[in-house]
Amino acid sequence: MKKTARSRFFIAFLCSFVALASPGFSQEESPDEVAGDSPEVLADETAADEIAPVEVLSESGERIIYIPFKDFESAFGNPDSNVILPFSEYEKMMAAWKASQQKTESPDAVLSQIGYTVTIDGEIARVRADLRVNVLKDGWVELPVQFGAAAVGRVAGDDVLLRGVGNGQYALLFQTPGEKNVSIDLAVRVKQSPDGQEISFQTPPVAVTTLDVTVPREGQAIEVTPQIVEVAGGGDEAADGTTRMQVNVGATNSIRIQWHPEASLQPEMNLLASVENQTLVTIEDGLIHTDAYLKYEILRGTMEGGRVVVPASHRILDVTASSRIKNWQVVEQDGEQIVDVEFLSAIGKGLNLELHTERKLDAADFNIAGWKEGQPAEGIHAMDVVRESGQIAVRHASDISLTVLEQQGVVRIEPSAVDEKLAGSNALTYKFYSPDFSLTVNAKPVEPRLIVGHRMVLTFQDDELEVSNSLNYSVERMGVFELKLRLPEKLQIDDVISPRLKEFNVTEEGRLLTVTLLERTLGEFPVEIRSHRDLTDSGDGETLPLIEPLGVERETGTIQVFARPAIEVITETDQLEGVQPVPTSTEVKNGVRLNSAWSFTRRPAVIPVRTERKPTRLSAFVGTTISVQDELTQVRTQLDYLVEYSGLNTFRFEVPEAISDSIQIETAGGDQQSSPIQQRTSGDPVDGWVPWTIITQRDVIGLQRFIISYDIDQPEAEEEEADSESDSESSAELTTTIQLTRPLGLIDSDGEPTTTLTQSQGEVVIDKERSLSIAASGTGGGLEQIDLRELTRLPQSGTLAFRYFRSDADDRPSVEVSQSRHEIQEVVSTIVPRGLVEIVTGEDFEGTYRCRYLVKTTERQRLLVYLPVDLEVLGTFLNEREVSLEIADVPASDSVGENLTPFWVNVARTDSSDEDFLLTFQFLWKLHPALGESAFGRGEMLLPLPVIGRGDSAVVQELKVAIWVPEKYALVGDPEDFHLQTRHRAGDVLIGETADRQVGGLENWVSDGHTCPVSVAQFPTDGRVPYVYSNLGGAKSVTVRWWNQVVMTLIVSLAVGVIGWLLLKTSWENKLGMLLIALFAAALYGISDSHALSQGLYAARFGMMLLIGLWIINWIFQLIRGVQSTFATAGASATTASPINTDSSGSSPPTAERQDTN
Repeated sequence: MKKTARSRFFIAFLCSFVALASPGFSQEESPDEVAGDSPEVLADETAADEIAPVEVLSESGERIIYIPFKDFESAFGNPDSNVILPFSEYEKMMAAWKASQQKTESPDAVLSQIGYTVTIDGEIARVRADLRVNVLKDGWVELPVQFGAAAVGRVAGDDVLLRGVGNGQYALLFQTPGEKNVSIDLAVRVKQSPDGQEISFQTPPVAVTTLDVTVPREGQAIEVTPQIVEVAGGGDEAADGTTRMQVNVGATNSIRIQWHPEASLQPEMNLLASVENQTLVTIEDGLIHTDAYLKYEILRGTMEGGRVVVPASHRILDVTASSRIKNWQVVEQDGEQIVDVEFLSAIGKGLNLELHTERKLDAADFNIAGWKEGQPAEGIHAMDVVRESGQIAVRHASDISLTVLEQQGVVRIEPSAVDEKLAGSNALTYKFYSPDFSLTVNAKPVEPRLIVGHRMVLTFQDDELEVSNSLNYSVERMGVFELKLRLPEKLQIDDVISPRLKEFNVTEEGRLLTVTLLERTLGEFPVEIRSHRDLTDSGDGETLPLIEPLGVERETGTIQVFARPAIEVITETDQLEGVQPVPTSTEVKNGVRLNSAWSFTRRPAVIPVRTERKPTRLSAFVGTTISVQDELTQVRTQLDYLVEYSGLNTFRFEVPEAISDSIQIETAGGDQQSSPIQQRTSGDPVDGWVPWTIITQRDVIGLQRFIISYDIDQPEAEEEEADSESDSESSAELTTTIQLTRPLGLIDSDGEPTTTLTQSQGEVVIDKERSLSIAASGTGGGLEQIDLRELTRLPQSGTLAFRYFRSDADDRPSVEVSQSRHEIQEVVSTIVPRGLVEIVTGEDFEGTYRCRYLVKTTERQRLLVYLPVDLEVLGTFLNEREVSLEIADVPASDSVGENLTPFWVNVARTDSSDEDFLLTFQFLWKLHPALGESAFGRGEMLLPLPVIGRGDSAVVQELKVAIWVPEKYALVGDPEDFHLQTRHRAGDVLIGETADRQVGGLENWVSDGHTCPVSVAQFPTDGRVPYVYSNLGGAKSVTVRWWNQVVMTLIVSLAVGVIGWLLLKTSWENKLGMLLIALFAAALYGISDSHALSQGLYAARFGMMLLIGLWIINWIFQLIRGVQSTFATAGASATTASPINTDSSGSSPPTAERQDTN
C-alpha cells in the first residue's frame, strides 16, 4: 500500500500523538517495504480492497490521501499502526524530547553573605571572615572558597570542616542542611609602597560583602579596591590612635586596602629651592620672542608662590605652570617687571613655570639674557632661589643675519645637547651656571643676492625691431618681492611672463620696469620680457636696445641679432663696448637669419648697428611628373618660386599654346606656407607660348608652390592602327612630345623687367602603366637623363628621370616619350610554400589524415581543393577559425584523378592577399588494400594526397608526408617522387641508412609562426612509428612499400641460413668469395635504395648469425679431425717399420699423397 501523507489533519494527529509542537512529514514507501512490515498496517487489507483511499494532486503540488471515515479509527486507533516520516524530522523530534526530559541541577550550598573585619597589627593584618552558608541538601556537601596568599589560622562554626584543595583554594564541608555560620581567621602580610601601606587577598565572590577596616594612627586616608560604598555612622567609633572605615563591596575575586596619612606630619620649614632655566629666544618678523621654561626643585619647605624678574621692554603674553595658579600680577620696580605668581595650594615637590614675552627689534644690538648684580635684568630669571642654571637657544628667521658681539659667563654647546623644547634648526645654543652673565648679539635683515643669466634676442623685421629678453634669476639668502629693470629709450614693453608674476609697471620718466611677484620669492625662477621698437628708413646708425636688470650682484648673458633676409645689419665694430663676439651659423629659422651673436659679463654693453634693405630675389624650380597610360598621358608640374629679401604677390610662367586652355592651376593641398590664389590671367600667345600671370592674396616671402596639371590624348589614327594590329605580339609604338612649363620674371606695364629670375632649374620623372614599355629622350635646356636616386625635389619613384639647370627662351626643354604595349603573362594565383600531410594507419581499413598547408593566394572568398573520395571530414580550419567544405561542381577537364573529389573551402579573411595563412584538414579515409593484406608479408599501399588549387594555377614548393604504421610493420625504400628522411652514419654504404623518426619540429616548420587550431580531433599515434617523406613540387598520391617484419625476418633469415648450409662443405676461399660478392651486390643496391638495404640486413640478422655459427662450428670440427688424423698416422709409423726399397739410382720410391677432398 503506497502512502503519501500531506494532509493537515494527519499532521495535527501526528503532533498530538508524539506530544510535540513541530509538524511531521511522511515519505513514500515502495511496495516491498510495506510488505516487510507488520501484517497489520494502517488499515485491514480486506477493508482496503473494498474501499481504497483516493489520492488527489493539489494545485500546489501536494499529494493528499483521503481515507474513508469508517476506517479512520482502525487506522489511527490501532497501537500497532506504523507512522513513517523522514529521518531528519525524527531527529528533531528526539532532540526536543530529550531536552524536555533534562532537569536543571540545583546547587548543594549557597554562600549568601561574608563579612571581613581587618585589624592592622604591625607588619601583619588580622582578618576575620564571617560566612553565612545555606546548605540545601542532606549528606556531605562541599562549598569551594579561595583566599589566595592569606594564611588560615582558625575555623569555627556549626558542624563544618575545612579542607585544602590547592594553592590558596579550600573547600567547606557540611553534613546537615540549614543555615550555617562559619568564622575563619586569616593573616595577611602588610606591604610598603611609595604611596603608603597596603594589603591584598582573594575572596570568593558573594552577593553581600561587608568590610570593617581599622588602621593605627589617626588621620589616615583609607582606599579600598574595587569601588566601595562607605556605610555612614555604622558600628562603634574608632578607638583613640586609630582610623576606622566600614564599607560594602560588590561581588569580587580580590580586595585591596591602602592607607596613608592625609596630611604631612613634618614641621614647617623655610623654603629652599633651585631653578633650571631654559630660555628660547626667537627673532623674526621684527620681533624678539622669549619663552622661559623654569623648572623649580624644592629642596626644603613648601612653595605657595613665586616671583620672576622680566626686563621692562618685554610685553608679557602668558604665564602658565604645572600646578594650578590662583593669580599672577606684574609690578614694575627699579626699571624691571616683577611677576608675582600665587598658587591654589602649597607645593612641596617640584614645579614647572613658563613665561612667554615679546618685544620689538628696535636696535641692531641687544642683550639676550643675564642678570648682573646691581643692574636691571636683561632676560627672564627666577627670584628668591638659591641657585639658577640652565640653557639658552637663540633662533632667527632666514631673512635675518645674526652676529654674537659679546658673550660672558655662557658656554657654547652643540644643538643636540639642549632640551627638546629648545632644539630646532638655525639656532645658537649656550649653557650658563649663574644668572650673572651677558650675551649681546647683532641682528640685521639679510640682503638678497641676485645672480642673473640673461639671453637677449633682437629680430629686425620689415618695420620694427622685436626684442625678447629671457632672464633666469637666482635669488639667494633672502627672497624678494619685486624686480627692477632699466629700459632703453623708445622701447615699448609688450608683455612680461613669469610663473611668479603678479603685475608689472613701467615708469616713463625714469624708463624703469618694476616686476611685482606673487610673494617673497627665493631660489631660481624665469622672467621673459617681450618688447619692440619701431624702425626708421633714415638709414642712420642706432644702438641696440638692451634691457639692464638692477640690483644684481652678477649678470652674464648673450645677445643674438636676427634679421629678415631683406635686411642687412651692419655692426660698427669700432664702437663696441663690453661685449665679445660669438661664432654664428647661417641657418634660417622662421624666415629670419642669425646675423651676429655676442656675450657679456659686465655693464655697460653697447652695440651700435645700421641697417640696409636688399632688393627682391626670385628663383624657381620646375618639377614635372609625366604619367604615361594606355589612352592618355597625364602631366603634373610642381612650380616652386623662392622669394627672398622682399615679398611678392605676382608670379608669371608660360605654357605651350596647344594645352593652355586645358591646364588647371592650384596650390598644393595642405600647403600652409603658400598663399592662396586670388587671380589667374592668361596673355596673348607669342611664338606658340601663352604667358600666365597669378596674383596671390598676400605678399609671399619664402616658398610659393603652384600645381599645374593637364592631360594629353593619344592621336586617333595611331589608336586605330593599334586596334587593327591587336593580333600581333606587341602594339605599335606611339610617340608624344611634352614641352615643359617655363617660369618667367616680373615686368611692368611697359614690358620692362622689374624682378628678374635669378635661377631656374627642374627635374622630370616619367611613370608608366605596368602593361606599357616606354623610351624617352630630352632636348633643350641642357636636359640630361639621371638615375632615380639622384632626384632631390621629386619622389624617387618611377621609370625614367631627367634634370636641367636652365630654361632660356631660345632653348626651351622638352621630352619625347615613345610607348608600346606588353602582352599579359599569366601567373599562378595560389602558392603553397610548405605542406605537411600526416597519416596514421593500422591493420584495419581506416586511415586518419591531418593535412596542414601554408597557403598564399589571391582568392578572397573560396579556394578549390581536391580531397580523397569517400572521406569522413573531422574538421577544416583557416588558421584558428573553423570553416566548412562545400562540394564543387567543376568540369571534367579540371579533374586531377579518380581518387580525388573537388571541394570549395571558404578562405574569406581580412588580411592582405600577400599574407599567408594556415589551412588545416582532418578526415578519415578507407584504405584499399589495407596494411598487411598480403600472403608473403610484403606489399604496397596507395595513399591519395590533397591537392590545393586548380591545375596550373597552384604551385606546391615543398611537401612532407609523415606516415605512422604499427611497430611490427616497416615502410621500405623511397616512393616515387619522394625521398625518405634518414639518419646518416658511418658505414651507410655497407649497411644502409635508417629512417629518421624525429617529428617534433614538423609543426613549427609548417606553421611558420601561425597558431595551429586547438579544436582538431584526436590524432592517435601511440604504438606506431613514423616515416617522413619529402617532395618538391607536390604530388597527388604516395605509394609506399611495406614489410611485415616478423614474416620477412623469417623468410630472409631462413634463406640466408640455407645458403650458409649449402656452402658449408666448400673451402674457405669459396665461402669468403661468395660473402664478398654478396656484400658488393648489397653495396651496389644500397646506392639506389639505401633504406631498403638497411631493412634487408635487419631482416637477415638471424640468418647471418646462423650462417656464421655454422661456418665456425664446422671449422672447429675440421680442425679437431685434422689433429686426430695426424696423431693416428704418427703412431702407426712407429709400430710398423717397413724396409725402404731403393732403386739402382739410389732414389726412394714415390709415396701416395693423400688428396684432401674437403
